[in-house]
Amino acid sequence: VRHTAEEDRILFSCDFFFNDPATTEIYTLSLHDALPISAWRLIEIRAGIPELATPTSGQFVPQHLNLDLSGAVSFTKGCYPGQEIVARIHYLGKLKQRMIRARIDSECLPAPGTALYVADGERVVGQVVNAAPTPGGGVEVLAVAPVIGGPLALGSADGPALEPLPLPYGEAGSASTT
Repeated sequence: VRHTAEEDRILFSCDFFFNDPATTEIYTLSLHDALPISAWRLIEIRAGIPELATPTSGQFVPQHLNLDLSGAVSFTKGCYPGQEIVARIHYLGKLKQRMIRARIDSECLPAPGTALYVADGERVVGQVVNAAPTPGGGVEVLAVAPVIGGPLALGSADGPALEPLPLPYGEAGSASTT
């Protein structure tokens, strides 16, 4: 994969296969096809792959981003900063937040770090990790939200509602978004 900044496109140097039929239907990729950055971001969101930006850097442990569910973190190999906290949560703790995938009926693309609110209150309960426009209109997001909660809204308690979408690797707990 090579990013060409001047064209704001991603150039693929090999074929890709997606388990998500909607993604496959929208983006039929072949050798040397180029995609806009927004399409690449949507593919990552549908795959449940978070991309951290400056506003969200340092805000989450790997389990918040489902890196344990997707197999991206090992609890038996290697050493890294923060390993003790990550292992303690894995073996002893109960996680209060997890990453969810959701659709928002809005043409406004929320920035990473945009607050999520309980739809019937004024309390911030989560935040957007990534967002991308969808070809049919609206926006898909990856966001960290409460494992147990009520309906969620973007930006304020009366903001656009989040409609839940499945993650390809399953979910631990169930963060409610409707």
